[in-house]
Amino acid sequence: MKFAAHAVQNRTLVCLRGASMLLRAVSTWIACTMLAVIPSGAAGADTSRAAQAMAAAAQALLDATPQAERAGLLQPFTLAARSDWHYVPRGRPGIALKVMSAAQRQAAQQLLAAALSQPGLLQVQGLIAL
Repeated sequence: MKFAAHAVQNRTLVCLRGASMLLRAVSTWIACTMLAVIPSGAAGADTSRAAQAMAAAAQALLDATPQAERAGLLQPFTLAARSDWHYVPRGRPGIALKVMSAAQRQAAQQLLAAALSQPGLLQVQGLIAL
């Protein structure tokens, strides 16, 4: 009888340990799933905020540009020169920063700041200064 009680007690302990391990595994899985989902939602919110900031900065640049010069800023998305960019000085579509008014240059800088990371912005500013 003592042996049977000990066996039952051991099985109960084994079951409790198994349940505890299962609970721990499920809890870990839930925590990992939540950690995986929460940042992606936050990233989506950050992306949306970044897109709104870029759109507002682009609109501010358009607003700072006289109507007669806006065609230089508004280029078709399908323009081949869109994918042919680098910092080598040469002719390209658009309005050069050096011919922009102070308000236009400031708006262009704000658009760059909205579109780029801090290191990217510093790199572009360094290239502009060349």
